[in-house]
Amino acid sequence: MKGWYAAAVLACLAGVGRAEQATVWADVVDVQPVSLISESPADPARCNVAPPAHALGLMALLAWDLSDDCAPTRSEIVTGYDVTYTWAGRRYTYRRTDHPGERIPVRLTFDVQPSLRVR
Repeated sequence: MKGWYAAAVLACLAGVGRAEQATVWADVVDVQPVSLISESPADPARCNVAPPAHALGLMALLAWDLSDDCAPTRSEIVTGYDVTYTWAGRRYTYRRTDHPGERIPVRLTFDVQPSLRVR
């Protein structure tokens, strides 16, 4: 029993469970933009306007009628990117706010386990 206790104390002093980190580069295989689409209603003040007096003739009246003054406003904003990358033969996907390019840094965290022998 004393050997086990000594090994446990030595293991604690040696830093068992200590996390180490390393950064590796992974290849990006796919990037999909993530968008936020918003639509606002048309301005009612612009929708119920009579045709202008110079809209004489069928073509001028059609041009006035088909104008987009009364259409709702739609905007699309790219808020991020879904990035698929490969590392160590496996595929991973995550979301980030900027475009990644061809390669991305991947931070690896692992535990260091020193080997101890108790006699």
